[in-house]
Amino acid sequence: MTDENAMVTENTKTKKSGFDHAKEQWECSVKRFTGPAYFLIRPVNLAFIALKYDEDRNLSAVDGINRADIPVLVISAEKDGYYGNGKSPIYDKKDAVTNRKCEFVLMDKQNHNEHYTYFLTDNALEYMKSEPQGAVDKKLYMEHDENIMKMICDFYEKGR
Repeated sequence: MTDENAMVTENTKTKKSGFDHAKEQWECSVKRFTGPAYFLIRPVNLAFIALKYDEDRNLSAVDGINRADIPVLVISAEKDGYYGNGKSPIYDKKDAVTNRKCEFVLMDKQNHNEHYTYFLTDNALEYMKSEPQGAVDKKLYMEHDENIMKMICDFYEKGR
């Protein structure tokens, strides 16, 4: 797997993925868009995964977290539509994580427990639901919850 979506500081790492293996990610993504027809596409998808990732397709995020000697923060929504309305696959494997510096946070606050909604303020979510027409207030649309951002920043500060 590549780390093109990774953010690294001196003593911590953040990776934007909720999957343990590349295969999980691709299968979940393709299933979301093909629905019941996935069984027809699956052989082609598996061949693509094998060609795209080669031996890296078997790398495990859980194994990487366990080998790391740096803090790792795993945040998951309680009901994430991206993962079939459950928690992220990596969150579901938290019992397999042995890295004592790994923290798991389940976002289960009402209205802030779905994919990405836990980052946003109540005002931002209300604005999104209003389905604004014309010019969109980008600042309000992406207004992040200060408490969540502080929790993440504190995690990084603690890792310094």
